Amino acid sequence: MIERAGRDWAILMARSRDLVEERALASACAKADIVIADRFLPRSCRPRWLKADRRLLTRTGGLSIDLEAQTITTVADREGRHGWWRGGG
Repeated sequence: MIERAGRDWAILMARSRDLVEERALASACAKADIVIADRFLPRSCRPRWLKADRRLLTRTGGLSIDLEAQTITTVADREGRHGWWRGGG
């Protein structure tokens, strides 16, 4: 849990390549506000606010998450207008 602006945020992060049973993952995702993983997550993973998995990160590049303002800024938002940005999607 992280506390910002008087609110507790539950953040779930993938830190290994170990397989997680889908039902257990879906349950953990449902309890999290934000899920971050460098791998593709199944559709059954539905956090309350943000699912930043490989599918999203391929399109957006890195993310800046402001929990107090509850906003997200992406590399694609800021750099997408430049020739060196090659985001997918």
